[in-house]
Amino acid sequence: MARRFAFALLAFGSLVSLPAACSAQDVLSELYGRGVHAYFAGDTTGALTFLNDADTAGSTDPRVFYFRGLVKASMGMTDEAVVDFDKGAGLEVSSKRAVEVGKALARIQGANRLQIEDARRKARLTAQANKAQILRDQYESVKKSDAEMVRPAASTPPVVETKPDVAANDPFANPEKMQDGAPTVDENKPATPAPAAEGDNPFGDDAPAKPAPAEDDPFGGSSGGAKPAEDDPFGGN
Repeated sequence: MARRFAFALLAFGSLVSLPAACSAQDVLSELYGRGVHAYFAGDTTGALTFLNDADTAGSTDPRVFYFRGLVKASMGMTDEAVVDFDKGAGLEVSSKRAVEVGKALARIQGANRLQIEDARRKARLTAQANKAQILRDQYESVKKSDAEMVRPAASTPPVVETKPDVAANDPFANPEKMQDGAPTVDENKPATPAPAAEGDNPFGDDAPAKPAPAEDDPFGGSSGGAKPAEDDPFGGN
C-alpha cells in the first residue's frame, strides 16, 4: 500500500514538474509514455498508477486502455483486463485522431495479443453494424417524407351512390309485385270508355249517302249498262 501511494505521489509530481506551457494532450501523452515504460520494465504497479492517472485525466487514447489491460492481466485481474481491451477497441474505431495502435503493440505477443485482436475485431463489426443501421434509418426517413409529400394527409371521402326517386306506380320499383303478377293501378286515372256498339257512329252523326253515278259517267254507266259502239274494234257486235 505504501509503495502504491509512493507511485501516486510520483505521478502527481510528474504532472507538477511538466512545463506550464504544455497542453493537456501533452500531459496525457506523458502519463501514457511513463506507464508503457514501467510495464516493459516489469514495474506493473507503477505502470498501473500512470495509466490510471491518464484515464482519470480524461484520456481517450485506446493505447492507454490496451496497456492497462495488459498490466491487469499480468497481475491476475483477467476480467478487468478484458474490460479494458474492449474499451480500448471501442475508442480505436470511434476516434477521429489517427493512433498507431499496431506499432505500439508490436512487442505484445501470445494470449494477451490474441485477446486484444479479438476485441478489435468485435469493435469493428459493431461499428459497421451501427453505421448500416443509421443508413437504413436515414433511408426510411427520406422515403417516408417523400410519401407524405406525394399523398395528401387527408384521405378523399368515398363516393356515395345515390338512387333517383322512383314513381309510386313504377312496376320496376317493386320487384315483388311483378313476381306476384299484380301491377300497380293508379286510382286517380280516369276509366277507359267502353267501345261503341255495332252500327253506332262513334262520331255522333249519320253516315253520308253514296252519290248516284252520273248518266254520262264513262266508268259507272247506267243501271242497264251501255252498249258498245258499233265501230269499236275491241267491243265487237
